[in-house]
Amino acid sequence: MAVTCGAAPSSGPAPLAVSFTSQPSGGTGSYAYDWDFGDGSPHLTTQNPSHTYSAGGTYTAAVAVVSGSQSGSCNTSITVSGSPLTIDDLAATNLPDGTYSIDWLLNDTDSAATTIAWNAAVTAGGGSVSPASGTAAPGAPAETIYDPKGATTGTITITASDDQGNAAAPQAVTVP
Repeated sequence: MAVTCGAAPSSGPAPLAVSFTSQPSGGTGSYAYDWDFGDGSPHLTTQNPSHTYSAGGTYTAAVAVVSGSQSGSCNTSITVSGSPLTIDDLAATNLPDGTYSIDWLLNDTDSAATTIAWNAAVTAGGGSVSPASGTAAPGAPAETIYDPKGATTGTITITASDDQGNAAAPQAVTVP
């Protein structure tokens, strides 16, 4: 059994929405599909799925097709350039009251971007952050306060997107 596949677009900046196609030939005429997008996301089982890549890199998307006792597969390469938006210099500073100041810079090389929305979340351990979201201008620093509330460690993950649809790769810091 033979399988051909394709992707459109096959390259571009993150976030990159890609439409995939697969065309099997041979087999019994009834086909089962398993798409692996190469980025650790859940597999999809439709013939022609869509998928969005959120981080820069080169990915190999693969489809495996089964028809009765026959099978075939096809791979296609996707190249995603990094987002112009980055979260830089993420750091945690212990404050005298036992909380931590979590600070970072929001840099954006997209000249049309004027506002960056950010979110902070405790993604491992315990405690809370305040504020949990905010906005800033490109190049501006941002801050949230992490309160461990008795937890021995906490991982705080920062996400951000600008008003032009660019998303930064999430960044995390763990504090003891």
